[in-house]
Amino acid sequence: MVTDTPGIHHITGIVRDAQRNLDFYTGVLGLRLVKQTVNFNEIFMRHLFYGDETGTPGTSLTFFLYPAEEDGRIGQPHITTAALVVPPGSLEYWTDRLTAHDVEFVGPFERFDETVLRFTDPDGTQLELVTGDSPVKPWQDGPIPSQDAVRGIHV
Repeated sequence: MVTDTPGIHHITGIVRDAQRNLDFYTGVLGLRLVKQTVNFNEIFMRHLFYGDETGTPGTSLTFFLYPAEEDGRIGQPHITTAALVVPPGSLEYWTDRLTAHDVEFVGPFERFDETVLRFTDPDGTQLELVTGDSPVKPWQDGPIPSQDAVRGIHV
């Protein structure tokens, strides 16, 4: 069965500390650790997958573990920010949650008729929560109330 994925299938990043990454993406953002595997090109490298309850295409953020790497640099052809969609009206919840977890953020502010909250993860990846509609149902057993939970990658 072929599934049509309009937009972005997944986003992959590089991190130094797997536990710190897990704590942030599951504990702060409330994503589900969908699976943990290895890089098929380098079998001794861990690969973490986060997303909704089932890892629906368009919800997945994945990370390779490179504990000894130097900081990367942002430049072409790299993306500079990963944007995640959250329901309209949920940014008050998210500003309170990020504050409670000592995550500095900018916003909320308006951009292209959407409301945006910008922050970085512990490895310096720039993230945004962007209000919008999404057909994706959030992880029901996660730590975030479903009416406020991340729905997937913003496109």
